[in-house]
Amino acid sequence: TWDDFEVTFENQSGRDLERFFRQWVQRSGAPLISLENVQLRKNDGSWAVGGEIRQNKPAYDLQVPLVVRTEQKDFEVMLDVKRLENDFSIEAAYAPHELVVDPNADLFRRLYPSEIPPCVNSLKGSQSLVAVMSGETKAEFADTFSDLLKAMGHSRVPTLRRTQGESVYAQDTDVLFLGLPDAKELQGILPENWELNPAGFTVDGKPFNNAGDVLFAVFRHPKFERRVVAVFYALSPRAAMQALYKIPHYGKYGYLVFSNGRNEVKGIWPVTASPLIHVFK
Repeated sequence: TWDDFEVTFENQSGRDLERFFRQWVQRSGAPLISLENVQLRKNDGSWAVGGEIRQNKPAYDLQVPLVVRTEQKDFEVMLDVKRLENDFSIEAAYAPHELVVDPNADLFRRLYPSEIPPCVNSLKGSQSLVAVMSGETKAEFADTFSDLLKAMGHSRVPTLRRTQGESVYAQDTDVLFLGLPDAKELQGILPENWELNPAGFTVDGKPFNNAGDVLFAVFRHPKFERRVVAVFYALSPRAAMQALYKIPHYGKYGYLVFSNGRNEVKGIWPVTASPLIHVFK
């Protein structure tokens, strides 16, 4: 039992581990921390970054990594967080441009929606999904789209034909575009150096325009923080069939490019905005 582990580790280490086991084994849930009251002060020849790490009740006993990023180097400390409100102060030899709490999500804690990058698994786990087929999509793609939905675990989700004038983003649902979306639907979603058009697509500045090329990408929803928008765009029905059964196996990735069934590009979206990131102006 867990009690056996606790007694054994206590005997070997000579430490009282009751609080550790009670916190991580017996208690349900996980800590939720926040960054508050960040201040920046310039000293003689250095900078001081201060603030608070807060957590919800009941308080956990945590070791929280904090990183002050500068143009020259990063300054990292491990903060003991035991109370609901915990002050900190970090000295930096250079002007800070960013303060990040737990930058690599090493701490077992509840994540904010903005900290979870959109990925293939976001779509696989969707409880409310709308699949939309572009009005320009050729009929021979219909069976392929149906097979993709089955592969993603959404065989009961109907495929809707896109009608002019209606907004697919109005409802609080995840959206999967099957085929090339309208230009308006891609505004504000595509990153820099990305483009989708009838001749092909560009990912990070690299063009793909051969008949064997396929793009599957998952983006943040433009209106609802916890929702995603995905695009499955294949330049031929054969290419779509070669790729569709492989996509579910790349669950943690946010975007994928296949050429003749072979994965050529895969990537994870960086987390650029979070309540645990403070950018100094």
